[in-house]
Amino acid sequence: MHLDELAKSLNGYFPTRESYPAWVTQPFTFSVATADVIDEYLDEIIELQQSQVQQQLFRTTTLSTFWCHQIVVYPLIAKKALEILIPFVDFRGPLAQPCFRKLRNNRTVIHKNLFVAMVVQVLVRLVLYADQTISRGDSTGLGSGISQHRHGIDSTVST
Repeated sequence: MHLDELAKSLNGYFPTRESYPAWVTQPFTFSVATADVIDEYLDEIIELQQSQVQQQLFRTTTLSTFWCHQIVVYPLIAKKALEILIPFVDFRGPLAQPCFRKLRNNRTVIHKNLFVAMVVQVLVRLVLYADQTISRGDSTGLGSGISQHRHGIDSTVST
């Protein structure tokens, strides 16, 4: 039961091949006239459809390998196609080095949580030090007014 739920939740992260746009899965057979594609991609798609070399490459390689080969020649559509095919990779980084979005997001959340934990720790210590200073009657903060009877937060004697 638990594994079935886990499998269903993981399937949401990986789109099925049927959900990919036609220009990604079949770049040489779909009609440009009826395609729902951004205008800036149309020029590269039309140019790609005219290339016999690219058609041969498409027939002999996998879909993701084909689009990886297109990055230099057709950068706009190749990057967009790879973003669709490989959803966890980010191609916008410095020097276009892919990094994993999901991991980067988790790392950011962890860093934020660590920062909050450090701030809370500092605030607790400040409250403790302020209480010790007030309860001991030490105006200088050097411990000159330490008495035998503690009445502050650090008191372990019940009264």
